[in-house]
Amino acid sequence: MNRWLHHISRRDRAGDGRSGGWYDWYRRGLGVVLLTAFAPLLPYAPELFSAAGLFDAELLRLHPHGSGLSVYDITTGAARHLGWPSYLTVYALATGYLAACVALIAGWQTRPAAVVLMLLHHMFFLAVPIYNYGYDFLALSALFYCAVYDRRWAFLTLRILQVHLCAVYFFGGLNKAIGYTWHNGEALWKAMQQPIGEPLIRGMALLPLPGLWAALGWGVVALELSYAVGIWWRPVRRWVLAGTIAMHIGIALCLGLYAFSGLMTLLNLAAFYFPYLNDSACPPPEPSVQVRRATGVTAASSGETPACNTSSTYVAGVPPEKPP
Repeated sequence: MNRWLHHISRRDRAGDGRSGGWYDWYRRGLGVVLLTAFAPLLPYAPELFSAAGLFDAELLRLHPHGSGLSVYDITTGAARHLGWPSYLTVYALATGYLAACVALIAGWQTRPAAVVLMLLHHMFFLAVPIYNYGYDFLALSALFYCAVYDRRWAFLTLRILQVHLCAVYFFGGLNKAIGYTWHNGEALWKAMQQPIGEPLIRGMALLPLPGLWAALGWGVVALELSYAVGIWWRPVRRWVLAGTIAMHIGIALCLGLYAFSGLMTLLNLAAFYFPYLNDSACPPPEPSVQVRRATGVTAASSGETPACNTSSTYVAGVPPEKPP
């Protein structure tokens, strides 16, 4: 297994011994995104999430897409069996959610914090899907990578995240390509008119430019369909990544979906930017004898050497310094 992992990581610049560096950025950013998305709901938490709030808890159980234990079930049970007010139960669960976000940011008990966040996020947003949208499902998937992450398998976790992200964009683009509303720009034009957020840029839908909406629609379809191929090609990776992040910034500014855009930007940076910060044309050096003995990896039979010398290994005309 060690030999197989070494063989794969030698051919990917993200696996040259720094493959775990992306995770620190990832779990901090994920904690910040979840915290900033949930904190504005606190003043309205009893009305939104308690059994004595805006919705009838008995009717919520009949939702066709609901599954699992919800926050409404917990508030109802706590009021019935413990005599706790509904608002007190909601605030206790919300405090646990925020505390888990802070633990994720601080790096304290990251794996248990991610598991707690997964459970609470499902209770609040997915068990009874009234308010949720694509962000909530992606957030649950993002927390899964924090819950299963182990530094020994950092490269495999990163690769699964990368493939997952490619699948999300490819099938999203394929779904848009099948429908005609993205061909003529109708989908984008309608999205700009929906009161679903607090966008910083308003009035875009009033522009009488049908050609612009059609061009933007085709641009989104082309970007998402080409993402799964172009993001692996080193010469165009930065352009695909920049275009994707620009698309999500536009979604945030024009639609007000800040949490969704922040999460997708974080996933892109964690998967295809931070792991390749130290990428270069030179292949990584062969591991030392001590490392090969410890991992069970044998030296390359071809005896090939790195294609170029770096300042840390050799300077023309000057022999390398001996260790003290």
